[in-house]
Amino acid sequence: MEPLRIDPDIRFAQMAPAALFTDQGLRRAVAERVLARAWHVVARAEDVAAKETALPLVLLPNELDEPLLLARDRKERLHCVANVCTHRGGRVCDAAGPAKMLVCPHHGRQFRLDGDFMAAPGFDDALGLPSPSDSLPQSAVAAWGPLVFASLQPDMPFASLVAGALDGVPALPAAPAGPVEVRRAAAQWAVVVGELLDALPQDALQLTGSGASSRGDVLRAWLFPATFVDLTPDAMTVRAIRPCGAAATDVVCERFVAAEGAAPLLPDDAAALRAAESIQSGLASRSRRPARYAPKRERALHHFHRLLASRLA
Repeated sequence: MEPLRIDPDIRFAQMAPAALFTDQGLRRAVAERVLARAWHVVARAEDVAAKETALPLVLLPNELDEPLLLARDRKERLHCVANVCTHRGGRVCDAAGPAKMLVCPHHGRQFRLDGDFMAAPGFDDALGLPSPSDSLPQSAVAAWGPLVFASLQPDMPFASLVAGALDGVPALPAAPAGPVEVRRAAAQWAVVVGELLDALPQDALQLTGSGASSRGDVLRAWLFPATFVDLTPDAMTVRAIRPCGAAATDVVCERFVAAEGAAPLLPDDAAALRAAESIQSGLASRSRRPARYAPKRERALHHFHRLLASRLA
C-alpha cells in the first residue's frame, strides 16, 4: 500500500482507505507505530496507592500483549517496568499485592521496585554482571486523578496529551461510581473511535495535536488515539477503547464522582457501536469506492485519520 496521505483541507480530502481498518500488515504497523507509542489507561490509582505494592498487567491483550508491572516504592514513587525477567524471560510477578522487591519465581533473580537489578543466584562467576540489560526495562507512567496511564514509547509527554484537550480542568472527581463496565463491539478499534468522535458536539469542537474537545455543560474530550473523557465539576466518565483482534473492540467505561451521592455521567454509546459494527461489515465489500468527509460533521474523524497517517508516515 502507498503511504497514507489525507489532505489537511477537509473540503478536498478523501477518506482513509478501507485497508487501514482491514489489512493485517497495516494492523501490525498501527500497533507498533501508534498503539505502542500512545498513552493507555492501565489501572485505577487506588490499586497501587500503598507503599511497596506491585500490580502485574498486560497492555492491550490480543494486540500488543505486553506484560507490564506497576509498582509503588517505599518513597511513594510510581514505576512501570517490564514484567519479563532479564534471565530467561519468565514473568517476574504473577499476583498483585505487597512487595518490598521483585523476585523472579523461576530462578530467583531479584530487582528493586523500579526495575533495577539487585542479585542473580548462580551467576557468581559470570563476567560483566550486572550490565544495564540486566535491569527490567522501564515504561512511561503517569497518575492522572483516579487513573494510571502507561506507554511503552510515548511520542509525547503525558502532560502535553492532557493539556491539549483538557486545558483548565480543575481537580478531577475521584470516588468510583459503580463497577467497571465493558461492552464488546464487532468492529476494528479505529472504526469504533471514529463513530464515538462523530458523537462529539461539532459546533463547539476544538482540535489539538493530541486530540479534540467540546465544551458545554459537559466537557467532552478525546485523547489520541483511544481515550474519551466526559467531565463536569461533580462527575467524570472515562472510556478506554481497547483492540481485541482484527474486528473486535472493548469499550471499557469507568465512572467517578466528586463526592458520595453525586450523580454519575451516563453517556450512551449504543448507537455509535451499532454504527461501527455496520461499517465494519461493509469495509471489505468489493463495491466500496473512495469516500469523502462531510466538512461540517466529520471534522473530528478527519483529524483522527490525519493523526493516524502522520504516525504511519
